[in-house]
Amino acid sequence: MKNCILFFGVLVFGFFSKAQTSLNLSTNDSLWSIWETESNDDSVRVDALQKFAYDEYGRSEPDSSRYLLGISIEFAEQKQLPKFIVSAYNAIGETFIVQAQYDSANAYFNLALDIAESMKDLKGISAAYNGIGNVLRQTKQYDAAIDYFLQALVINEELKNFSGIGSIKNNLGLIYRIKGDYSTAILYFTQSIEIRQKLNEYKWMGTTLSNLGLVYKMQGDFVKAMAYYNEAYKIDYLQNNVSGMATALNGMGNLYKQQGNYENALLSYQNALGYFEELGNKKNYATVLMNIGTTFHLQTRFDSALVYYQKSLELNEKMNDRNGLSVVYNNLGTYYYDCGNYEEAMRIHDLGLAIKLEMNDKPGMAYSFAGIALCYYHLDSLNAAAEYAANALKIGLETGDSYILRQSFLILHKVCIKQADLVKASEYLSRLIHLIKGQVATNYFALAEHEKELYFETMESDIGKLFDFAIHFSDSFTMFADSSYNMILQTKGLTLKSSTLLRNTIIESHDSLLLKTYEEWIAQRAKITELNLKGKDVRLLEEEANKIEKDLIRRSGAFADFNKIQNLDWKQVRDGLKEGESAIEFVHFKSEIDTTNPTIYAAFVVRPNSEHPDVVRLCTEADLKNILGVFQGNNLSFIEKVYGKKSESKKDLYEKIWQPLEPFLRDVKTVYYSPSGLLHKVSFAAICKEQDVFLSDVYNFRQMGSTGNLAFENKTQFGELENFLLMGGVNYQSEKESVSEKTQEVWSYLPGSLAETNTINTYLQKKKFGVNYFNGSNASEEIFKEKITSSSIVHIATHGFFFPDPEQVREEMKSENESENQDLKFRGDALSSSMGTTNYANWSFVNNKNPLMRSGIVLANANEVWNRDPLAEGEDGILTAQEVSNLDLRNTKLVVLSACETGLGDIKGSEGVFGLQRAFKMAGVKYLIMSLWQVPDKETSEFMILFYKNLIKEKDIPTAFQKTQKVMREKYDPYYWGAFVLIE
Repeated sequence: MKNCILFFGVLVFGFFSKAQTSLNLSTNDSLWSIWETESNDDSVRVDALQKFAYDEYGRSEPDSSRYLLGISIEFAEQKQLPKFIVSAYNAIGETFIVQAQYDSANAYFNLALDIAESMKDLKGISAAYNGIGNVLRQTKQYDAAIDYFLQALVINEELKNFSGIGSIKNNLGLIYRIKGDYSTAILYFTQSIEIRQKLNEYKWMGTTLSNLGLVYKMQGDFVKAMAYYNEAYKIDYLQNNVSGMATALNGMGNLYKQQGNYENALLSYQNALGYFEELGNKKNYATVLMNIGTTFHLQTRFDSALVYYQKSLELNEKMNDRNGLSVVYNNLGTYYYDCGNYEEAMRIHDLGLAIKLEMNDKPGMAYSFAGIALCYYHLDSLNAAAEYAANALKIGLETGDSYILRQSFLILHKVCIKQADLVKASEYLSRLIHLIKGQVATNYFALAEHEKELYFETMESDIGKLFDFAIHFSDSFTMFADSSYNMILQTKGLTLKSSTLLRNTIIESHDSLLLKTYEEWIAQRAKITELNLKGKDVRLLEEEANKIEKDLIRRSGAFADFNKIQNLDWKQVRDGLKEGESAIEFVHFKSEIDTTNPTIYAAFVVRPNSEHPDVVRLCTEADLKNILGVFQGNNLSFIEKVYGKKSESKKDLYEKIWQPLEPFLRDVKTVYYSPSGLLHKVSFAAICKEQDVFLSDVYNFRQMGSTGNLAFENKTQFGELENFLLMGGVNYQSEKESVSEKTQEVWSYLPGSLAETNTINTYLQKKKFGVNYFNGSNASEEIFKEKITSSSIVHIATHGFFFPDPEQVREEMKSENESENQDLKFRGDALSSSMGTTNYANWSFVNNKNPLMRSGIVLANANEVWNRDPLAEGEDGILTAQEVSNLDLRNTKLVVLSACETGLGDIKGSEGVFGLQRAFKMAGVKYLIMSLWQVPDKETSEFMILFYKNLIKEKDIPTAFQKTQKVMREKYDPYYWGAFVLIE
């Protein structure tokens, strides 16, 4: 045996002769000092050297580690310390695993095992078993690996070697995760963490925490997964474990990617990539390259995705990493599928599947099965598609992998639709929707607001399958009309509802510590808004604000109330209706059943006697764009083209979105409705039914964020003790400037707004109401923010604005106002050509990425913003929607924005309009009166004065609004009164 030992000793030194020159040892290190002190016991010295060699260099510099271990072997031979020869060979084996040189690793583990068995060295035997198990695990021989790990576990339990037990249980967890047995994997990982925590072995704990995070991610529990990844990163950071930090960052990137947060995913991946490059860890480096490719792929940045896929493929081919190759093949297959090259996609998926079958990697096999099934589906080989999807589903059910289950249900649903097997199609769709609801319940509320929006975007396409099926087959499957309406109630405006719920829960909790954290969060958001206005990079501050928000969510207890929203049922809406009333939920979705019309608008109608919601197909998005344009125009001629005049009917909107509904609205007088998509830009009351007949002549319209509001008692009533805040006749020019220094008049003075607020103020004072009235230079942003929180009704008569996006604004500024009546003065059309220049206002509002910064109302001295110093302190006279969202307006019953375009904003999926409308709702306002287009000064003043007279008489906000609208409708064309909508 001694000859064999010497042979391998020569091999070690021969292999590492080059490492000696580059090794940089710290003589101050305590372990190295023990080794260098010759007076120390020989066994103490060699033990210190081996720990130093493996702990310091085993993962980061394997070559250097083996060089030092070779020195320890020579010393152990000289001093006749065979146990340390065994431990050195085992350690050398581990360094070869790091470099994926599994044959060399196996040779050293078996050599260590031979020596240890001859000496009956149980510790050495167990370490060799563990090492051989790791080689078998890495080469995908999982059952054999489990046998070796269990043998090692028995020995370590006999020796009471708890450190070894913790290591082996982590390894067993890894195998059961790969086999798809997630519950067993979680059990082993948890036990490993508990052991390492007791032993204070934090250096190894981070890796196991990351492993546990991955299991929870695969199960679809993103909250737990992120918690474990964060804990792993913190521990590895404190231990300066660069490899562990990189692993945790890669895991976070995968999680962000699955949540649709691609920006954060790329940041995490880039950091992980840098660490793995620094370590020379080519295997993990290739993995992260592939992950970056998939993120670009999901962003439809196909050229960039292909570059990273190719880089990863080349590296994996050089290393002959079969597992890495199979994963890249799967992603390349998906790439070619999305490019429409289904045959090439299938060929590449087959390559990946062959490797996964060889490795018996069940989750990997399922991904390949699903990819191939989609290819067969698009090639109309439906039986083959069903077979492969069923194989994926079988594995998904065994493992509980949420992504595989979702893909399998979706593919099988699509296949059954094409095969006209609607019963099975409905079953798979039901299972898909049940899975999505479970994921929302598990993950959604614990995310920060922006993360919620991104996460839900990943689900909207699948939810559209529910509406698609209901529209086409609800006559035979009435339960899908029910589940569709329930899904709408539970998801429309979900981020807004959950954010509002969080605020209310915190403020009403009277928990001083929680309230303090909440105030810090609001202050942080205000700081972000301030810096955003100055063109500063606020990403780090936003990240910190998100952390505070998540802490608030965790501590507030609002999750229980969120579950009530998730359990809202359409029958509660029905039971909230009275005779002669109806509720309508509009939806839009991409249809795969009707491939000729990709985006369809539809409505779900409920009446007091409904057994099921009625399902009504309306029109396509292309139909609406043909009527409304790409973005809604503002001028008189455009509005008359869409809505007509008293003397000239325009029935296009009526025919597309209302006439199909009329058979379901017989004997209905009051309609509660919630728009979707482009319908947010439509004034339903102003839709022309026939010559000089508008829908407001037939129905009383009540617009809502969700008809789910009908399930709850509305306690908002107008009383005699209301406190009013009025602002109008605003002076937009600064009084501090001399005539020669006057700023350009971007926002022109509105004389009608002064007359309007003067009249309203006089009337309210006469009726003995409390009024705070500010005009001229006193109608400032500072005073507004100071007074609004103590006001129950707020009225602002001024300019308003919304900028859709920079490109659309530039196009709009090229054309002059096309109004045929040059005597009309508008509350919002005075923007000058200076907006095309680079200044404070442009980066703050016009070109801002945040839609809540591109929507606002204009107050005193606002014209200064076009020449404002970016570093200037104080308010700028522009009240943005972002600033409004930070206010606490839970006691404000009504906000009236007597200005242009205040109801507009970016329209985002099921979340609706991102602008002033959303901001005031986030702040807690009960009712909003807003405008959909530029409103003329004179007629707006008349509308508003009449509204307040009706409000005081009727003591009900919706009734007062409807009566005002009807009076104005009798006198004027829709252009002059139809812009205003009441939103509750």
